[in-house]
Amino acid sequence: WSFKITSIAFMSVPVWVLLVLHVALIYVFRGVAGTTCSVLLNNATKNVYRVRVNAVAEIGLSMATFVGPPLASVLFAWGTTNNLSFPLNYHLIFWILGYILFAAAFVSQLLPRSVEIQFEEEDAIS
Repeated sequence: WSFKITSIAFMSVPVWVLLVLHVALIYVFRGVAGTTCSVLLNNATKNVYRVRVNAVAEIGLSMATFVGPPLASVLFAWGTTNNLSFPLNYHLIFWILGYILFAAAFVSQLLPRSVEIQFEEEDAIS
C-alpha cells in the first residue's frame, strides 16, 4: 500500500501566507466597493427618499448574497460533470460572471454625470 499525505495542513508556509493575504485583500476591496457604492447612492438621492433607497439596495445585496453562491456552485458542479465542450464545461460560471460584470460596467457608463455630485437641497427644518 502506498500512502500519500495530501492534507492542507502540510502545505508550505509561503502558500499559507499568500492565501491569507489574498483573503485579506478580498475583504479590503469588498469594503472599499461597498463604501463607494453607498456614497454614490446617497449622493444621488434626496434626503426624503434616502432611507428607502438604502433599504432597497440592502435587500438587493442580501438577495444576491443569498442566491449567488448556491447558484454559482451548482453551475460549476454541473459544468465539471456534464462532459460537454468549452463554453458549457467548468468555464461556464466564469463566463456568466464575466458577462454580468461587463453588463454592470456598461450600465454604470449610462448613468448621468450628476451622480458624482452630491444632491443639494434646502433643509426641511426652518
